[in-house]
Amino acid sequence: MATTCNECRSTVPPGLPAFLLDGRELCRNCRDEAEPHCPSCGAVMRRKLPKTYGKCPECGERFFVDQEQQLFDSMLTTREQHEDVKRLEYAAASFEPWGFNRKTAHQMTIVSRRERGDASVDGTLAALADIFARVALKDHPEILESIGAEGVARSVEAIALLNRVRSDAAEQLIRICAVCQELGDQFQMTPSAGDIAWGFLQREELAAAKRSLEELSQIKRQSAMFLAYEGRESRDVLRASYRHKCEAWKHSSDVVRVQVIGAPTDECAAADEINGQVFSIDDAVRNPPIPCESCTRAPRGNMPANGPPWCVCDLRPIFAWE
Repeated sequence: MATTCNECRSTVPPGLPAFLLDGRELCRNCRDEAEPHCPSCGAVMRRKLPKTYGKCPECGERFFVDQEQQLFDSMLTTREQHEDVKRLEYAAASFEPWGFNRKTAHQMTIVSRRERGDASVDGTLAALADIFARVALKDHPEILESIGAEGVARSVEAIALLNRVRSDAAEQLIRICAVCQELGDQFQMTPSAGDIAWGFLQREELAAAKRSLEELSQIKRQSAMFLAYEGRESRDVLRASYRHKCEAWKHSSDVVRVQVIGAPTDECAAADEINGQVFSIDDAVRNPPIPCESCTRAPRGNMPANGPPWCVCDLRPIFAWE
C-alpha cells in the first residue's frame, strides 16, 4: 500500500522508504528538511538547508543537496555520493536520442530498488541498461545476448566517457558494444567502461590511419584528451597528433613552415617563451614543438585539477607564397 507524506501530501513511490518523525510519516525530502543529518558524521545539523551544497557545522565536511536523486536514503550526500549521482545522470543523458535524460536516471533508481533490491550506482546502471537494451537495441538482440546486461551497462558508461571528447559517441553504440564483446572474449570478463572507451579510440586510430593523416590527427587528439580527463599523462599522444597534422600539411599543400600560437601568457610561462616561434615543416614533423615538456598550463574544464598539464597551444601553417 502506498504511503502518503503527512507534510507535503505526496505519495512515496513503491520501493522507496517512508520515515517516522515525531509520530508523522514523512517522505525522505520532508524528513531531511525537518531534521537534516550530515551524510559524513551523522550529526543533526541545526541550520537551514541550502539549495545545492553547504558545510556541516559539526565536522566541517561539505555536503550536497539533491532532491531528485533516489540513490540514497537522504537527499544530502557526501562528495563521493554526489559524484555517483552525476555519473549516473551523465550516463543517462548520453542517450537523449532514445528519449533518455536526467529524469530517466532517477526513475531507473526506483525501478532498481523495487525490482532488484539494489539502489547502488551499478545496480541502477544495470536497470538503465535493461530498458535501454529494449529500446535502442531492439533491432540487435544478438548484442544483448553476447555481452549481457552488464556489458550493455559498461558500454553505456563508456559512451558517457567518450562524450567528453567527441560529439557522436551515442551514435557509435553498436561499434562500442562490439569493442566490449571483443575485450570480454579476450580477457574472459566484462571490461570496464574506461577500457571499452580506450579500446574504441584505438580502433578508431587504426581505421583513420588508412584514410587520411588529418583524420588520424583528430583521433589522436581525442585520445590525448581522453587520457587527460582520466588524470593520466597525455603529452606524447598529443604530440603525435601535431606530428600527423604537420605531415598532412607537408604532403598536401604548399606549407613550408609552421608558427606556434601560444596559450595566454598568464596560464603558462613556457607558452609565453615559445609563442610566435617558427619551425620548418620538416623539423615540425620530426619533432613537433608542442606540447613542450615544461608546459604548466592547468587542466581544463572537468579534467582532474591535480592532473598533468593540458597544452592549448596550436600550430599555424605558413605557406611558400607568404
